[in-house]
Amino acid sequence: MKPSHIQKKRQKRRENRRKSREKKKLWNLMNESVALGTSTDTSLKSFPEQDSKLGQETTQIFVSGDKNHRDMVNQNKKKKQLSKLKQPSPSETSVKIKSPQKAKKKAKHLKEKGKPLVEKSTSSFMGPAQRTKQNTSQEKRPLSQSKEEPTSAKRLKTKKTVEKGGLSIVSDSGITARFDLSSPQKLFESIISPVSYERFFDEYWEKKPLIAKRNDTALTEEYKALFSRDILKRLLKKQEIEYIRDVNVCRYVNGRRESLNGTGRATSKQIDKLFDQSRATLQFHQPQRFQDKLWQLCSLLECLFGCLVGANVYMTPPGSQGLAPHYDDVEVFILQLEGRKHWRLYTPPVDLPRDYSRDLEQGSIGQPTHDFVLEAGDMLYFPRGTVHQADTPAGSQHSTHVTISTYQRNSYGDLLTSTLPMLVQSVMDRDVGFRRGLPVGALSTVGVPMGQDHEDMRSHLKKLLFSLADQVGSSSAPLLAPELLQDFMSNRLPPYYKDTSQPLASPKGFSPCMSVF
Repeated sequence: MKPSHIQKKRQKRRENRRKSREKKKLWNLMNESVALGTSTDTSLKSFPEQDSKLGQETTQIFVSGDKNHRDMVNQNKKKKQLSKLKQPSPSETSVKIKSPQKAKKKAKHLKEKGKPLVEKSTSSFMGPAQRTKQNTSQEKRPLSQSKEEPTSAKRLKTKKTVEKGGLSIVSDSGITARFDLSSPQKLFESIISPVSYERFFDEYWEKKPLIAKRNDTALTEEYKALFSRDILKRLLKKQEIEYIRDVNVCRYVNGRRESLNGTGRATSKQIDKLFDQSRATLQFHQPQRFQDKLWQLCSLLECLFGCLVGANVYMTPPGSQGLAPHYDDVEVFILQLEGRKHWRLYTPPVDLPRDYSRDLEQGSIGQPTHDFVLEAGDMLYFPRGTVHQADTPAGSQHSTHVTISTYQRNSYGDLLTSTLPMLVQSVMDRDVGFRRGLPVGALSTVGVPMGQDHEDMRSHLKKLLFSLADQVGSSSAPLLAPELLQDFMSNRLPPYYKDTSQPLASPKGFSPCMSVF
């Protein structure tokens, strides 16, 4: 039975592959013989007679103008030129390369004479491929073994800022800044990187949102180490985590927010069911109580801002939203730890409000001014009062982000509310104008605006306020804020405790008061 047309083609392909392997083998042997300083003819004599024809064919092919084989020759020439820079000359190689028997004899001879053995580099006994592999492995050593440690707050190599409707999107590729814990300012610079410290407070702080896009797997892993779903599961098993106090469970469906909190202690089984089946968002309050790295971050940021810094972790399943549109009374920094989160920002109804809002109706907030997605490793900042809502895109993994908030009730108005009573008390002792009595019957008329019937009263109050302004401008009058100071000093986080060999000591004594400095 004659072979079919297809079978003939297969046989021909197999034959061509066999010849190609043999030609490649022969060519490698010829190169090795050249490297060893021996003649090609001598090496060819060691082959069987049936391969001599193959050798002639190979020589003819390289002499002729076949393009594929010419390319192979050019590549081999380039490899030889590169290897010559690292390899010794053929004459040196022929001297260095010795058989194992001769090497053992020489070692034994030197040992008998009492001379020390000279250790040669193992690369002398390696072939070109092995030596190249060794060099590559040395170049790709771990970061911890490198001679020069990179700084923890390097600026990104390529930076691109795009302005879209007041939202600055800074995207970068290259080495991003890790958390630099050497000082409060360095830490903050690493969080807002690649935007500089000065530029951030000049252009963004209390003015407009900023999103920093990163493209660094190492930074993503560092963000994920702050908090993740696996960490939450461990905490639920080991700690007394309670509903509402520690974790809030909710979801936003059909324009309505629903609370799915249980009572008492939250178990891992209950939380998994609410998260996976009910598609609920988990809001974990103040995770820095359990995560040392977050404790360290918040403590350093409190040193920078001079006011309390809080944190909340939000974990949302795919295709779900946890909270209704709203705005907050704090400055917000969002670090995306896991997955992706779709954000929409809206025009603030009040600039820099003192209080947070209720849940806002979807129809009352208008169209979003900014619409974007945060990836793991990205950072988002927006001022207090910015209306926002966020959901996890369907078809992706769950999203985890930590919200770091600060500057709650830390305005000039709060400072004056705390400072003016003490300032007035101190001025009353020196200025008789503050001690004069009000006009007769000034407070007897209910509902009459102050000073409407007493122009001299309005004029006198204006004079006293100007006097207070002069007192504030005087360097001798300190600006005291007892309530703000006491709240900050008594509730702020202690410095990060590095010595884990000893347990933390319990607080002792009374809370700070105005006589304590």
